[in-house]
Amino acid sequence: MLGMASCSNEEFPTGDAHQGTIALSVKRETPSVVRAVETADFSVRICSQATGDVVKAYERADEVPDKVTLPVGMYYAYAHTPGQLQKIMDTPFYEGRDDFEILRNINTIATVNCRMANGGITVAYSDEFKETFAHCTVAVDDGSESVIIYNASDATEFAPVTRYLHYRDNTKALYVNVTATTREQGFRSTMNFTLTKKEATEQYDDDK
Repeated sequence: MLGMASCSNEEFPTGDAHQGTIALSVKRETPSVVRAVETADFSVRICSQATGDVVKAYERADEVPDKVTLPVGMYYAYAHTPGQLQKIMDTPFYEGRDDFEILRNINTIATVNCRMANGGITVAYSDEFKETFAHCTVAVDDGSESVIIYNASDATEFAPVTRYLHYRDNTKALYVNVTATTREQGFRSTMNFTLTKKEATEQYDDDK
């Protein structure tokens, strides 16, 4: 969400009577378990609320001027990490949006707060599991056609792997299927369990 951090009635003495300015910054909100990352390379678009047309676009947040001059009216700003949001990704995708109003001869101050649009799913293996099984395949899906596949074996040293899933709006749970082969005699074992969406997604302070 793009949060209006604050609005000021800071008037400027000169300029078009039908224009105002916005001082726009981009910040990344992170759950407590995620380290902070710079937002300088986030893309930023300022759009008309009425038409959705892009009126200003910046490839990088650090290219946004200190003050952006716009005609009086209602707008929204949208910012996101580089690239496009995909169903399954190897990196987190952050985005944020909110509305603001440009008033005549007023400088509006706003901050875009970007949150994760996908959820990180990490598969890690206990020592007991690694001692018991030679290799395994873990499949995770949210009930859609997209499935995240994790393969682990001695060749990968059963290293933990994190992938990111963009959940469907109506997702309530994740379905996990584990197929593993034992070291002794090569028996195949299958395990299934379910995680609620809340258990599988990062939480922010106001989500609790």
